Amino acid sequence: MGGVGSDSDKAKTSREPLLTLEVLPRFLQKIPACCMDFCWLAIPSYLCPDMRSTVLLCGMLSMIFGQASSLAWVELADTVYGIENAQDTFVYIQSRSGNVRRFDLYFSLGSNLFLVAYDSVYLDGSGRVQRIRSYKRENSNDSLLWEQRFSYPGSPALRIETTHDTSPTVLEEKLCYGLSMFEGAVVWRLGLGNRFVGGPAIPTWAYPAIYRIEQVGDSVLVRSFSDNQALAVARRTRPSACDTFLFYGGPANGPFMPYFGGKICHTNGRIDSIISPFSRLYRSYDANNRLIWGVEVDNNRADTTSYAYDASGRLIETRQSGVDNNRPYQRRYLLRYRGAPASLSSVLGGDCLFWDGIQRRGALTCQPAGAFTALRLYDLQGRIVWQGSVRGGETFEVPLSLPPGLYYLHTDVGTARLYLMP
Repeated sequence: MGGVGSDSDKAKTSREPLLTLEVLPRFLQKIPACCMDFCWLAIPSYLCPDMRSTVLLCGMLSMIFGQASSLAWVELADTVYGIENAQDTFVYIQSRSGNVRRFDLYFSLGSNLFLVAYDSVYLDGSGRVQRIRSYKRENSNDSLLWEQRFSYPGSPALRIETTHDTSPTVLEEKLCYGLSMFEGAVVWRLGLGNRFVGGPAIPTWAYPAIYRIEQVGDSVLVRSFSDNQALAVARRTRPSACDTFLFYGGPANGPFMPYFGGKICHTNGRIDSIISPFSRLYRSYDANNRLIWGVEVDNNRADTTSYAYDASGRLIETRQSGVDNNRPYQRRYLLRYRGAPASLSSVLGGDCLFWDGIQRRGALTCQPAGAFTALRLYDLQGRIVWQGSVRGGETFEVPLSLPPGLYYLHTDVGTARLYLMP
């Protein structure tokens, strides 16, 4: 959340008191009013045992008294193709097994794609996230980057605890109050140390975020214990179309000092703008209340993002462009929903099949010279979309007219999954 405010707003923010135990007596007298106004209180931990700290973020009373939230995971596209500055290419592939969602991230190196990271998302019986484990591929070995554990105590509506590798020590904690929509929620964008919700293989940046007021909630606290930092946002509703919010920061266990404030304007739940002293964010929607355009400007960058949908209302393309540190960039995501494979294993491995997904050229490197091999390419509906043949290790080419996506190549010596790049 960001934006530009007036000098009077800055002056008012700078006069906000620090939250310490020294101000406890007068704050205790204001608990009911403050909770209604979404303010922060410095109080002993026994008044807020679920946080194990000396700070209480008051959310809506309906949340505090245990009203159920709808925080279920929303299914993402099966395949996402990313293209940056018209040359760097990366591919996100999702596979499903029961209540587990796995996301693989492939980078292009030359004419080949290499697996660099993957995330596993574990859902409970209600479809809510229980755990996300993020792995990085290094020298053909998989190392656990971090694990995020999710819980839903009611107040806060959502708690996320992050650990590193196999250590049980919590490195970071996120507490979300009043949150009632997990998809595109503020925790997808707000974090410390680059530890956002999920890991590098979940393509969250291809999707819109923070476009509904339900995704913001009342207040968010992010505490990084590894580097002793804390970041918090508290929102206060107003009778007008614009609410106000205040950013706090400080050591992980406080006290917290107000950094700056701003306003967030919304219409019928849609967020139209977020304004702070440092950036401005504006959003636009179509007749079906779908986000189709957004722009964000701050001191060092300017970003414009557009979204396109198919006839079913599913997101199929995201385009981003702007200037970052005085350098222009362009980024494009293509999202496909043709069905995900149950497994990412392949009968034809790299020792037998060479495949260039960008040029759409391949060869069966394990076939003897002169050996005839018939080739058939299937889409995910089981339809033959191309046929050919080769002798030995001859190169074969798949037509550029085929749309990008995931396909199956069936040969006399095995089957492989081919990814056709745009």
